[in-house]
Amino acid sequence: MKLQLSPLGSLLCYDSTLCQFCPALQIFVIMKIFGDQVSVNCTTSATNISEMGWEASVGATGMKNSSWVTWMVEKLIYWTVQPMCFVNLENGVQCFESPAITVYKNPDTVTVSAVTHGPVMEGETYKLRCDIINVAPVQNLTVRWYKDHQIIKTDFFTNKTKTPVNESSTLTVNISRRENGVQFKCEALMDFGPPTPVTSNTHSVSVHYAPELNNQTADLYVREGNDVPLTCEAEGKPSPSFYWTCDGMTMSESTNSLIIPQVNTSATYTCTATNYLGNITKQIHIHMIKNLVPKGPEPVPTTTSAPYTADAHGECSSRLFYLLATPNPRLTSVLH
Repeated sequence: MKLQLSPLGSLLCYDSTLCQFCPALQIFVIMKIFGDQVSVNCTTSATNISEMGWEASVGATGMKNSSWVTWMVEKLIYWTVQPMCFVNLENGVQCFESPAITVYKNPDTVTVSAVTHGPVMEGETYKLRCDIINVAPVQNLTVRWYKDHQIIKTDFFTNKTKTPVNESSTLTVNISRRENGVQFKCEALMDFGPPTPVTSNTHSVSVHYAPELNNQTADLYVREGNDVPLTCEAEGKPSPSFYWTCDGMTMSESTNSLIIPQVNTSATYTCTATNYLGNITKQIHIHMIKNLVPKGPEPVPTTTSAPYTADAHGECSSRLFYLLATPNPRLTSVLH
């Protein structure tokens, strides 16, 4: 807790017709941590001073024949205190300065918590609360909300209670999967206090959403006898479970990837990714390309066309052509 004396006091006298004779009073402030000694000086440059002094509920000095006087408090334990510096001039005019003093206290703790407990689902409105404990005066309190390291909201308060209170600030955000893993925090700062705020804990958001796939269908063309890897790149929160079928028949595999060894037929594999929010399906059509088997003695090719392709039924849509390097022996014997 500290003391702050506003430089804006009020220079007054009891007889308005004599106020013009009141000298300027200079008041200085020294800020101290609560419990330490606090002192404030009241001085004037007037030469016709009879006496001056401080009147206060604590730390009164009485009137002294001096041009300066100090109000001192060993331990300031009062939330409302209003010392007054009086000056009696030799001409009988009495003037006084009443500085504005604010006693304040930084929060004991600042914490962030979710208003609604349980899983955070995409598309829902999410509320957080920042609790500021034992702070005074709350009208001088500023609360800032952060999303990661960016300020997204600032709150001010109008409660004029001078004694410590518990206060709270709420933040409402529309949740999407972009907020998954985002950290929220708040900080409390007195608008005239030290530059270092009291910062809360960080609150991480885990956003739940149904599985999604970039592609829900795929066609793979595989040569007969080759292995083929299958992947099901579904993302969800919580992480989805995976189920596979082959031409409608359930498979025992429960991972997001498979390797089909030595493909010998065309088939359709279906992957289903599911969590408690929903499921999504991907179909992978495997088109087997049969290997070509030459008839008769194996020719020696000198040039070939580009590798053939296959249509959706695995049939060849182009063929390999060969040029023979030497005559076929059987044909040679016939010619003889």
